[in-house]
Amino acid sequence: MNYLVSSLSIGFMFVSLVLSVGLPIGLVVYFYLKEKISIKAVFIGALMFFLFQGILRVPIMTIISYMPWYQTFALNNMVLVVAIMAFTAGLFETVARYIGLKFILRKELQRKNGFAYGIGHGGIEAILLVGISYGANILFSFLINSGAQVDSLIASQLINTPSILFLAAGIERVFAILFHIAAALLVTYGIISKKKIYILYSFVLHFLLDGVIGVLQIMGVSVLGIEIWIAFIGILSLVFIIKSKNMFSLLELTSISDGGDQDE
Repeated sequence: MNYLVSSLSIGFMFVSLVLSVGLPIGLVVYFYLKEKISIKAVFIGALMFFLFQGILRVPIMTIISYMPWYQTFALNNMVLVVAIMAFTAGLFETVARYIGLKFILRKELQRKNGFAYGIGHGGIEAILLVGISYGANILFSFLINSGAQVDSLIASQLINTPSILFLAAGIERVFAILFHIAAALLVTYGIISKKKIYILYSFVLHFLLDGVIGVLQIMGVSVLGIEIWIAFIGILSLVFIIKSKNMFSLLELTSISDGGDQDE
């Protein structure tokens, strides 16, 4: 029996750590130097995620999950519970985006700062969900391999988990960050254009992302199958991010044209 964490597993942990922590920081630095994105928008994105998920939604859902009536309901209605969890995740985060962009960043509301908000929102999620835990995983792995005493459950998980799953966590965060940037841009566009349907698109996309993941898990679909779905949404998000440049440019031209017509 192997009592050591494989080098491949540790290597993949490092990759995921870099992707979940280094990528958001790298995006901020790169786009600040290239496009002068608002650092304030990045922090607002991170703050709004922390407030609406960490302070509001997660504690509320955790308290409810311990209630006997909910546990009985969940056992008999797993798909409905997945839908509820996906709905609340989409609702809380979409409301967070709307408040952050519409009110807190109203004087700086433009595409590049909607983009910055998305980096902050997706970046803090990546750091909290993967970065911190994988930093701890790496530390525990070195302790295990050095012969130090580590909790048997932690040691068993790190030793027996397939190496590729440690890499999947980091790759998943890349696609998730792309999604959060796209979602923030949808809300930004909806606010500037006064077309609220785009805010609804952001919510629906979030609901579908989380909802399908939950249903796939219930169906017993492999991690690879779930990651393919997340990758699909991530690639779709990237396509929208690229195309959104023209959408915002046309919006700006229309605004200028309307202003010119009024002046005449």
